[in-house]
Amino acid sequence: MMSSVDMELQNEDGYAAFCIAVISGKVGMAESMIEKNRALLTICGSKNTMPLYLAALHGKSKMTHFLYDQSDRMMGNSWTYDNMNAVFLQCIQAGIFDIALRILEDNIKLPHDKQHVCDVLQALAQNPGAFPNNSRNTISQIRSGLVSFGKLVTGVSLMESDATPLLRLLWKRIMDENPKDVIDKILRGPVLKVYNVETYPSQVLFIAAKTNNTQFLVELIREYPDLIWKTNDDGQTIFHTAVAHRHHQIYSLLYLIGSTKDLITPVIDQQGNNILHMVGKTPEKDAYKVWVAPPFRMFSEFLWYKEVKGMLPPQYRDVKNEAGKSPQELFTENHEKLVSEGMKSINESIIYPW
Repeated sequence: MMSSVDMELQNEDGYAAFCIAVISGKVGMAESMIEKNRALLTICGSKNTMPLYLAALHGKSKMTHFLYDQSDRMMGNSWTYDNMNAVFLQCIQAGIFDIALRILEDNIKLPHDKQHVCDVLQALAQNPGAFPNNSRNTISQIRSGLVSFGKLVTGVSLMESDATPLLRLLWKRIMDENPKDVIDKILRGPVLKVYNVETYPSQVLFIAAKTNNTQFLVELIREYPDLIWKTNDDGQTIFHTAVAHRHHQIYSLLYLIGSTKDLITPVIDQQGNNILHMVGKTPEKDAYKVWVAPPFRMFSEFLWYKEVKGMLPPQYRDVKNEAGKSPQELFTENHEKLVSEGMKSINESIIYPW
């Protein structure tokens, strides 16, 4: 049997026996060790990492629950804000949202600074699976009245996961404690200079738009409606991004904003493209599953063009971009190969009677 002093000894990798038990997820073993030496709870492992952080890092949910209860909600003198923020963010990244929510409720000063706030929002934005949506919207549903999206504003049609109350509390705290210009800065994320030009490649709203994280966007926009006007480095709104990635659900939010959609859809990006030009371009790689056959992709693309054309006010449907291309010209040019592949696939699947 190891003595309480022996338990604190670290191996060549910087881990004590307790940290190894934590990483392996052996709650019973960790509990026995704590009974002999409670100081183990705050003895850091490699790279100054707390045992609770290691449990979350390795996705050990039961161990994370156990250690959080044993660690007095991270209130002791051994806990710095950096350590607390690290555990909070890691719980979110590991999908242990109930503990992340408890941390947020127990510590009113978390996340501690603007960068940590941005990191947490980015982690939630890029995880649409944290916000399961029981709606399976198609273009036909978009065109038939969108009753389900009317409910979406109040959250009725969306299944709540543990991440939803976490996001609501976090976003409320952000909105209550910061002026709009600070919130905008948080959502823009860190600046990156490219050839002496400032860019913002990690904007929270556009991470969510690219990953089809509809509920995340709904929660933010509900409290801050002007977010629908925010643009990325290319001058595109979240709706332009949604169309580029063929995300029906985010695009469908246009139906909830009334006549404002007639002002947003004509917005042009830095290349002079409006939202219909986005359909004319080749869709982003994540727009369709690899197994979707060319005829179905072709049909879907035609439906997308018809839908977005109907959404855009008539006077903007033939506007040319900086390259001198109208949406129709761009669509024809970029879909020529898909049409050819689709027709070939259809011809090959026909069974002739002779």
